[in-house]
Amino acid sequence: MSHTLRLTSKENWLEDLPVAVRDAVKARMTLQTFAAGSTVTHAGDAPRHMHRVVDGYLKLMAHHASGEESMLVIYIPGNCWAETAIVAKRPLNHT
Repeated sequence: MSHTLRLTSKENWLEDLPVAVRDAVKARMTLQTFAAGSTVTHAGDAPRHMHRVVDGYLKLMAHHASGEESMLVIYIPGNCWAETAIVAKRPLNHT
């Protein structure tokens, strides 16, 4: 069996919502700009916002008890994160 490693997420569920719902969500969005290499969210933090990549990319990192970190995925424009933590009322799982 062959396995393909996919590092980028192509998930863009926001665009798949019914038009009225998608437009209502987008109307509540604000644009924030982050410097390259900056940390946007930290594992363990309470989610304050759902985020969506508009331009550029974002690396989702896992921090392990050993002190090591590993890259889980690269988010590209259209990808969202933190929505699951908001709905579940749980802290963020990754940085």
